Amino acid sequence: MIGNGTLWVTITVTVLSAAFALVHLLSLLEKRRPANQDKPKVEVGMPFYAELAVQKAKSENKVHLDFTVQSIDVVDEILMSAHREYAAGKLHDGKVRAMAFFYGAYVGEVACRTAGANWNKETWSRPMLEVAIQTEQGQYMPAGWCRNRIVNGADASVSVEFGRMTRRRSGESARRQENARSNDGWA
Repeated sequence: MIGNGTLWVTITVTVLSAAFALVHLLSLLEKRRPANQDKPKVEVGMPFYAELAVQKAKSENKVHLDFTVQSIDVVDEILMSAHREYAAGKLHDGKVRAMAFFYGAYVGEVACRTAGANWNKETWSRPMLEVAIQTEQGQYMPAGWCRNRIVNGADASVSVEFGRMTRRRSGESARRQENARSNDGWA
């Protein structure tokens, strides 16, 4: 049986090793993608994490994520399943943060590919690293949406948040088009 001190050391070494491996992996990724040298690191890294979420969904949940808006519903179901584990005390906070980060990267990448968003910045906000996407209407934190879904269940839907973001975008575009028509004398 492992004592508490040994367990603590094992966990610390594991976490530090994982962090080192992640930093090393990101540096290798940047070296392999010279076209991305001018982009902020967040624009290079987040699509990579989104791809990892696709692999995770396939291996652990036997579902295919295809970067379409409809796939956000699949992510919502994966996170709802995680909520049930969390509510039963079977999912620790570290796993919640990791899932929220990876699936948040996926949701953000869907927004970049389908809704005109861009990866913006990263901030350390408790309890997790948040990476923002930027649209014309504002800044959004998809990892926060994912964490809320895991922790709060049906009260927090990633699909609903994504829909609000895209409705704001389409509503703003419609208002601009209407203003343009009324300003050109045709309306």
